[in-house]
Amino acid sequence: MVGYTSKLTYLQVNIFIRWQIGKLACFLSIYIPACLYRYLFVFQIFTL
Repeated sequence: MVGYTSKLTYLQVNIFIRWQIGKLACFLSIYIPACLYRYLFVFQIFTL
């Protein structure tokens, strides 16, 4: 019984973590391109 409950809790935690990571990835996917463009722009300035 203890093993079953810990397994269930582990699954719930795993799903929760994956959901949080997915949410974070969605949030970051909006900002990452902007950051990349900014870094590329700065990099181009330094390489000129």
